[in-house]
Amino acid sequence: MSRSIHRTRKSVFDLKSRAEVEAMCDPRAPDPDVAELLKKWAFKRASIRNRKVAAASASEPVDPEGNA
Repeated sequence: MSRSIHRTRKSVFDLKSRAEVEAMCDPRAPDPDVAELLKKWAFKRASIRNRKVAAASASEPVDPEGNA
């Protein structure tokens, strides 16, 4: 199953007034599209962090004798 979330800032916030955007982002009653953007942002951030960790661990020299 795909983890893709098809929401963009432009598709959610384009041509909206500042008051409309603030109402959409109200933490007590967030707009469903804004909630999807938050999920997408969190997932992308975790993916990027995991890739950086994997790249850093792959580039560390490996001691063939297992010494730290």
